[in-house]
Amino acid sequence: MKKTSMTIITTLLICFCFTNYGHAKTETNQYYTVILKDRSKWTQSIKKIKKSQGEITYTVPEIGLIQFKGNQKVAKTNASLFKSLSPSLKLEKPSTSTSKSFKKPNSSVNSIKGLDSTLPALWDMQWDMKEITHNGESYNIESGSSNVTVGIVDSGIDIDHPDLVDNLKSGSKNLVPKGGLRGTEPEETGDINSINDINGHGTMVAGSIAANGEIKGVAPNTGIKVYRVFGNKSADAVWIIKAIIQAAKDDVDVINLSLGSYYIDGNIYKDDELLDNKWADVEGYKLAIEYANKLGSVVVASAGNDSIDVSNKSELNDFLKKKYAEEGKTFNGVGIEAPGELPGVVTVSSTGPTQQLSLFSNFGKNYIDIAAPGGDSRLLEKYGQEAWWDGGLFRQEQVLTTFNTGRYLFASGTSMAAPKVSATLALIIDQRHYKNRPSNSIDYLYKNGVKKDIEPNLAYWGNGQLDVYNAVK
Repeated sequence: MKKTSMTIITTLLICFCFTNYGHAKTETNQYYTVILKDRSKWTQSIKKIKKSQGEITYTVPEIGLIQFKGNQKVAKTNASLFKSLSPSLKLEKPSTSTSKSFKKPNSSVNSIKGLDSTLPALWDMQWDMKEITHNGESYNIESGSSNVTVGIVDSGIDIDHPDLVDNLKSGSKNLVPKGGLRGTEPEETGDINSINDINGHGTMVAGSIAANGEIKGVAPNTGIKVYRVFGNKSADAVWIIKAIIQAAKDDVDVINLSLGSYYIDGNIYKDDELLDNKWADVEGYKLAIEYANKLGSVVVASAGNDSIDVSNKSELNDFLKKKYAEEGKTFNGVGIEAPGELPGVVTVSSTGPTQQLSLFSNFGKNYIDIAAPGGDSRLLEKYGQEAWWDGGLFRQEQVLTTFNTGRYLFASGTSMAAPKVSATLALIIDQRHYKNRPSNSIDYLYKNGVKKDIEPNLAYWGNGQLDVYNAVK
């Protein structure tokens, strides 16, 4: 039986909102991320840091990464141990500040139900899924199985959502430590099994992958595991790096990263004083992605929502200079976006219902690998917010997905595009028997899982625009 009522939440451009331009201030004590020169000296290095009054706060031994709290003296005393060192980066949590909700009675739901009784009640609101599945035809060929797993590195999941509960496999993990972000979240217990989503973003991502109820995801029968790295505040980049490693160790086939940040390959200054460049975090990402690829996992990342040509370093630097100037900072060097710009990652841009690049989506030649529907804001810009809300235009260009407490949500962002690619890769792996063969599944996606009638555009959609039906037919 269908529910007698359901709540649908709408929000504008809330996805891929982890971007953080700020850098840690020079303080007496701060958090540092380091990559060891020699991983074989792991225990010895831990002891030396502790002996010099450094407090170990997080570790990723598989790649020789240590986070510690201490002053500059601790960092300098142990400098000979480190391949790279920098103050730890915080990534901002997703925001839902522009959300709006309403209830839809059952009779109205029935009126929008598709003619095919196998399709869900809200199918006609899913323009994105209708487009890439050829109105549900791909489900008749391949809808996934529990033999393949997509790992969602995000804010957790609504563990009781009726559209997701059957897909959630055992083995999901919470990687937010006790006390949360640098001890400021006493509600965070550090319980590895505490995966419930208090933010909503992870649940949104999960819906695009595997929803199977009032709405459908790309792969409604595929297994999912979640790796919770966001609580109610920002996340440390080292938690995300740890999650990538852990997902690979858990034999996850596809790792979805609907997140990212900008970094400087160079030096950052404030009042002519050298601050940092966060390169240890970038090095950590590189090593984690390489580790995951070697263990057979495909890593997928969203491209970002700042309308920037990331491959045009002059444009990206101008953008970042303005952001740094607001904080009284300057830099010399080159900006990059990570993890999307790093080797071994499938980076996804967003398209809207007109099959154009979304107005908000980042892009760039040799940066974007593939595009998928993530919504748009063209109607909002054309008609204004009042008509967009009251006239229901948001339904025509945002994508419908799952949300916390059993609800549903309209949203836009590259965060909604990336999971569709992750789910399609899961279908390919299952159908083509490409488990532990990431390069084969990626090559197959680029060759077969794209639209054949769209003009090539390397900067906007790389190898093409996603077509799930073509991928599995």
